[in-house]
Amino acid sequence: MIHPHFDALRSRIFLFLSICIALGYSIQCFGQDKSKLILGVLEYYHPKWANESPNIISKENPTYKRQVRIMFMKEGKIWKSFNHDASTPEELAGSLKYYPDTVSWFAAFDGKLVSEFRSFKPDSIGWYSDIGLHMADPNANLPVIGKLTKEFSGWNSDPSLRPLVLVSQNNTSDPDGWKVIHSVDPSIIGLCFPEFHRIQPTVDTSSDEDRVDTVAYEDKVIILNKAYRSSNGEYLIALSIDPAFQHACAGSLEEWPASWFYLDTRKTVRFIGSGMRLVDAGDYDNDGTSEVLFWESGYNMDGYVLFYNHFSRKVEFSWGYN
Repeated sequence: MIHPHFDALRSRIFLFLSICIALGYSIQCFGQDKSKLILGVLEYYHPKWANESPNIISKENPTYKRQVRIMFMKEGKIWKSFNHDASTPEELAGSLKYYPDTVSWFAAFDGKLVSEFRSFKPDSIGWYSDIGLHMADPNANLPVIGKLTKEFSGWNSDPSLRPLVLVSQNNTSDPDGWKVIHSVDPSIIGLCFPEFHRIQPTVDTSSDEDRVDTVAYEDKVIILNKAYRSSNGEYLIALSIDPAFQHACAGSLEEWPASWFYLDTRKTVRFIGSGMRLVDAGDYDNDGTSEVLFWESGYNMDGYVLFYNHFSRKVEFSWGYN
């Protein structure tokens, strides 16, 4: 015979679980559905205004302030971005409802697990550049890779730490083995030249914003900025115009952002974007093929681009500053 108190307790538990399911919450982790794969980054905190205190917790504890940004989720075979299109203060405040209350993260770098911690949704949000942000557990030992540089500084141009990929499941390996390479066969670089000329046929040589003067350029002024190769023989090549050529032509001090090209195993070239920096590569959805995450930056905007299915598909998450 079942004790009546036990039967009453079972009824209450069943009611509680039914409510949780109706609200879309996981039983295991209140506010996080562990069945949903989420991708984010651990970022360097950027001051919001010129007189804001430096980006350290205190002089006695010169630890960099960090923040978590939630960006993408996997639905079926498709990566989708979280809502990030707020254009009014009301939409910005309402964006919080699209994000989980808490997430348990696995931090990845170069195909390896480097840390585990949790993050929490803030009570409010007041800046467009804070879209998708979570607060990292204050007791977490947050990893730091590298030093402050301008490589990932973004629109405000302040030195920054490298972002680190965060995955809500322990998927941190890089089966495609993407690695930076410092020496590239000139014939590989040359394959990109026709596509480079197609997307940028001339150089603007005018220093007057109200006038455009353009000149053609030769292959010899195209320089290599960065290169990566996968273990499968794919390449990622970043090219730009030699700054010396730009300045000699016009005196314009604004250099072009690098243009990125993907070369598949057959060495077919495809332009994939500009103004980007490669953050990391990994099989974040555990499908046997690596995704590649880039940081992108432009006028009054920053964001991230996730490429997948051997660069045949991509999804973006970006924000403005005013």
